[in-house]
Amino acid sequence: MVMLQAIAGFLLRSNSSDPYGSKIDLLAATTLDGEQYDLCSNKWKREGVCDSVTLKQQAKNLRTNATILSRLINMGCSKWVVAMDWTGVDGYAYILSFRDGIFVAHPYANLMVPKRSTQLKLFRETLDFMFKWKHVLLRLATEIDSQPGRRSALRGIVKDTSNVARIKTPTVVITPKSRKRSINEISE
Repeated sequence: MVMLQAIAGFLLRSNSSDPYGSKIDLLAATTLDGEQYDLCSNKWKREGVCDSVTLKQQAKNLRTNATILSRLINMGCSKWVVAMDWTGVDGYAYILSFRDGIFVAHPYANLMVPKRSTQLKLFRETLDFMFKWKHVLLRLATEIDSQPGRRSALRGIVKDTSNVARIKTPTVVITPKSRKRSINEISE
């Protein structure tokens, strides 16, 4: 089973007392034996947000998905994740993979929600992607469930050596700091 958890951020408009969502985070996850496994993170931002906020949120979403992918790789599951990023009614899907020691994002599909009936033909591509994305998430959840040692009572106590070549993934720093950090600060 795949869960979709939406987390909405709220801001107040200066000319209104009504709150509105400035961004929504959608975390696709699966829960197996009481433990949650994240599958990907997706972002929705309101239309008209400035470019600097858009770029900052896109970078944050890439770092979040790199962290999720690191965990999946270390579990011996997938070597890539599919995620989305939206601004208003326009968005895109991308595939994040780990190659030659770095995370690489490749555009996969342009997405949109129609505003007019003349755009319905283009919306079909978005719907096709959504069904493909659902099957990717279900396959990934099945892969996680089939991992040897995932249910082991000794998990966390004894190191699992059942997976053949583990890939060393780099440390992903989620929260940017205003100054450069030393390698010792990153590993803490």
